[in-house]
Amino acid sequence: MSRTRASRRDERLHRRRLRVFWLVQALGALLGMAVAWLLVLSGGEGERPPAPGVPTSEPGNTAAPSPSSTRQADFLKDVIRDRKALIPGRLTCDEHLWSDVGKSEEFVAELIAYIVPERDASSRPLPGRKFRRIPVGGIEGATLTSSSSDLAIKALTHPHDKQVVAEPGDRAMWEWSVTASKPGDYTMKLRVSTYQGVSRRALATLSPPVIIHVHVDNTVSHRVSGFRSELVSWGGVAAATIAIFAFRGPLLTLVRARREVFQERRKKGRDGYM
Repeated sequence: MSRTRASRRDERLHRRRLRVFWLVQALGALLGMAVAWLLVLSGGEGERPPAPGVPTSEPGNTAAPSPSSTRQADFLKDVIRDRKALIPGRLTCDEHLWSDVGKSEEFVAELIAYIVPERDASSRPLPGRKFRRIPVGGIEGATLTSSSSDLAIKALTHPHDKQVVAEPGDRAMWEWSVTASKPGDYTMKLRVSTYQGVSRRALATLSPPVIIHVHVDNTVSHRVSGFRSELVSWGGVAAATIAIFAFRGPLLTLVRARREVFQERRKKGRDGYM
């Protein structure tokens, strides 16, 4: 019976040793896998492929550019090519504009392409006229604006009218109606642009804009109108004053009567209202 107990003890001890052995083997395998994974990660960082569109430092590398950079380069080439195709142009307009209050005056701006800029006799400045040079060649647009709300500017042509100046000798003309509601001195700004094709992209813009000085004189009719409006205002004040004086007597009588009644009631020792 002692032998049976000894054999059982040895069997249990053997099983424990086997468990310890396999546990050590499993831990060693896991440790080896972890070391191998770290080596793979550390070795792959130096061999990571470059990002798309970014050239590497290796000689002979011809990485293709990104589509966005290609479109930008093509756009710049188109702009430079179209700007080289422009021809000299001259803008002509009045330097000053005189008007009366409430009267509409026409303002005209004309753009022409030069035939021979150096020999064009019509390019000589004239008294009271503005001459400005701007490259032309395609669709031309012009705007006339003022910072004063008392100066109304209305385009007689279409507000977004664009005209074509394609070759030397071609002309473009814009007209506006200018009306002032008050006398005084005003300024207007004329802007002209040459556009690329039918787009809103300007290849050339008149910079700085042309400054036009506007002088508006007062008129007899405007003075009479202003006098009438002032007269109406003062008439209203006078009517209100007369009404106050007209009702002053009855109001004072009513106030006195109420005061006397109140004083009588106080003498009798009681309070109340009428």
